[in-house]
Amino acid sequence: MNQIKFPTADENKGLGTGKTDYALQADYMYAAGKLTPMATLGYKIKGDPSGYDLNNVIYWSVGADWRCSDTTHIGASLDYQQASTDGVDDPLEVFTYLNHKTGDQWSLSPYLYFGLSDSSPDLGVGLQFVYKP
Repeated sequence: MNQIKFPTADENKGLGTGKTDYALQADYMYAAGKLTPMATLGYKIKGDPSGYDLNNVIYWSVGADWRCSDTTHIGASLDYQQASTDGVDDPLEVFTYLNHKTGDQWSLSPYLYFGLSDSSPDLGVGLQFVYKP
């Protein structure tokens, strides 16, 4: 998969770099009954804003999804990315989620993640509502 991040945020307000980033990513998933192992490997080319020297980075993720029932599944992944700047730890996080289908088109997904390096948040929590027409 190829990705392009266009600079849509206002860089003068510190909301973005004002430069375009590019990424090349390969994903792998294999449904083996109730278990689906997953892996991602990617490379980001960072746009360099004036006054900064951002590094291009390699990132990866490994994890699995477990289907508990027709309506509920859980999963976890270990996510890594090289730091964009020198002298900073590489972000490393554990991401966990539960997905529960609440109807024909709706599902609810609470998630929790834990930072394992100084460059990652210590803890994150969220709730996602998904609608699939």
